Amino acid sequence: DALAATATSDEAVISWNGYGQVKFNLRYSTDGETWTTETEVGNPYTLTQLTPATTYYVQVQPTCADAETWSAQYSIITDCDVITIAQGSTYTYDFESATPGTCWTNVAGSNVRSSGSNNTTNGSYKLQFKGTTTGNIVAMPTFTPDINGLMLTFWTRPEGYSYSNCGTFSVGYMTDLADASTFVPVATYNRSDWTSNTYMEKKAVFTNAPAGAYIAFCHNALSTSYYWYVDDVEAS
Repeated sequence: DALAATATSDEAVISWNGYGQVKFNLRYSTDGETWTTETEVGNPYTLTQLTPATTYYVQVQPTCADAETWSAQYSIITDCDVITIAQGSTYTYDFESATPGTCWTNVAGSNVRSSGSNNTTNGSYKLQFKGTTTGNIVAMPTFTPDINGLMLTFWTRPEGYSYSNCGTFSVGYMTDLADASTFVPVATYNRSDWTSNTYMEKKAVFTNAPAGAYIAFCHNALSTSYYWYVDDVEAS
């Protein structure tokens, strides 16, 4: 029973080969333990009202099968949804729930959601940049309308204000998530801007970003052994 699926942000079309039947039972779950069952469905079958950026597990069985006889689990991941920032609204992310963040894109470098309450502004996690000396880049989710005119507020700091190898950190935009060279800085900060190992609030306004651009962060270290941190990001 070979299962296949195509997914959008809120739907998934499930199809399968096997059993030689027209009608099937299907069940799905986000944890592989608690299931929602649809009985006597056709092939293919469309699951609706799904949650964006979520892993779902799917199983099927012939309608005549024993109640406990299900196919092997097949996993699908729904697409990220485009985030709408209407006038007066704000997108916020604090890195407490996903790596590096839900629908964020790790473009280049070993950038991870990292724990350590002494290195965060609030909670237990922050975004940690590290990996290369040619640009550790993480892009934010897709926003609509375009990012031109948005103001980004975030808290940031180098690993150590006295560590010259921490280099510089920039916020900017990129037009192609598959091409790190499309990153364009809007504001750049040097580790020497800090006089202690504490977070500083920074703001950047995107006034000349092209349509379809993504907001992104870029850390340029002088050694692969040094970090930069970001926490509590807001776009409005």
